[in-house]
Amino acid sequence: MVPNGPPGPAGMGELLAPEPDSIGDLLARGDPHVWRSLLAEHVADHTGHCRSCQLQVHPCRLRGVAEQAELAYTNQRRQQ
Repeated sequence: MVPNGPPGPAGMGELLAPEPDSIGDLLARGDPHVWRSLLAEHVADHTGHCRSCQLQVHPCRLRGVAEQAELAYTNQRRQQ
């Protein structure tokens, strides 16, 4: 993720659109089911860790990539 401004509760600032050809941007160009599945699966458990990754503190890197893809997808749709 590309932070902008002071870190939030998860240690990340406001999300900016992903860099062109980043993984998030590439996911946004493909089937939305992929990044939507990542968003659904990579959520915090009761300990604050990613439910799918288990050892990673939430949000994990895959969650961050999926969030970038969602943002890029939304931006692409607005430009159409």
